Amino acid sequence: MVNRFDFRLGITRREFIALTSAALASTALNGQNSPAIANDRHRPRFHLMPPSAWMNDPNGPLYWRGRYHLFYQYSPVISITGPKYWGHAVSTDLVHWRNLGIALAPTPGGPDKNGCWSGSAVVHNGVPTLVYTGATWSSDSEFAERRKGLVPERQMVAIAADPDDENLTTWTMIPRNPVLAAPPAGMKVVGWRDPALWKEGDTWYMVIGSGEIGKGGMALLYSSKDLRDWVYLHLLSTAKPDSSLDVSRPWASMWECPDFFFLDGKPILLVARGNGYLIGTYSDQ
Repeated sequence: MVNRFDFRLGITRREFIALTSAALASTALNGQNSPAIANDRHRPRFHLMPPSAWMNDPNGPLYWRGRYHLFYQYSPVISITGPKYWGHAVSTDLVHWRNLGIALAPTPGGPDKNGCWSGSAVVHNGVPTLVYTGATWSSDSEFAERRKGLVPERQMVAIAADPDDENLTTWTMIPRNPVLAAPPAGMKVVGWRDPALWKEGDTWYMVIGSGEIGKGGMALLYSSKDLRDWVYLHLLSTAKPDSSLDVSRPWASMWECPDFFFLDGKPILLVARGNGYLIGTYSDQ
């Protein structure tokens, strides 16, 4: 269990993206796939970019058969509300990248029909595997769903269709999706997404970003032997109680995009809330 931690209040990640995306959305995109954009002398050469349009979180970095794979949140529409896909790029040196197109796309009528949100890439039994959050709602929008008290996130798994393909160009959804359909019973979460995975012995562990209104951010810990059957264990970490949290801004109570790892033997939990990190003690999960 990682010690509690509190962050300075400020603009949330989603509010920041919404503001910047609104500005970008005003830019005309005519000819966005033309050679003129690809050859623009102002286009960064040492920073990965999509061929066009919108990108966000890097997802699931993976080294496989001599190639570095980097997936990223992508939308063909420059808008915070646009449908999210996983873009996919590959490199042999982490400098020169080749975009391979879309790795994950929303499944019509499926549990990720409204978007393939952030997640992780791991290798399980010799098969590259993606674990990510699928978005689905029946209302007009994600926010309308949340106002009803519903959670639009599901946890999903996709596997490489051909592990012998060094470029991992095709991914297949497993039949049992979603592998997690809802957060633990009794929690009134403002969000439940962005799984990060690691392995200890023969057991996989997964932390999912979450939070409760008025209480603050939380990191939920799960375990599995096969990446299909998951058991909720407990909270890996929670924010310190903060009475100043504005309940009218629920995202202020949310930890997004967690990552857990050891650095020089010390446990580190990163969360997207004020760009903070947590340190503490960790034993027996």
